[in-house]
Amino acid sequence: IDIEIYRYNPTAKDDLFDETKKWITSNTMEFLTESTGIRPQYLKKVVEAMESGNIFQLNQLARVKGVGVNTLEKIFSASRDKTQQQALF
Repeated sequence: IDIEIYRYNPTAKDDLFDETKKWITSNTMEFLTESTGIRPQYLKKVVEAMESGNIFQLNQLARVKGVGVNTLEKIFSASRDKTQQQALF
């Protein structure tokens, strides 16, 4: 059996992060609150973290105080919901 071992690179690009960041930064806080069910103060933390340049992967958002797995799941799920995205147009 061939086995490949990879080293984790915390600054490696993450396509899901890039797509989610684009979705978050292109929508209003009001829309994000409605579509995710997350309170504005936590969404603000996520936006600030994404724009800080210190986060490169979606899973790294879990390091932000007040952001946990449930918050990440809600953001990811809402950003992938084609019905809500189409309602924008």
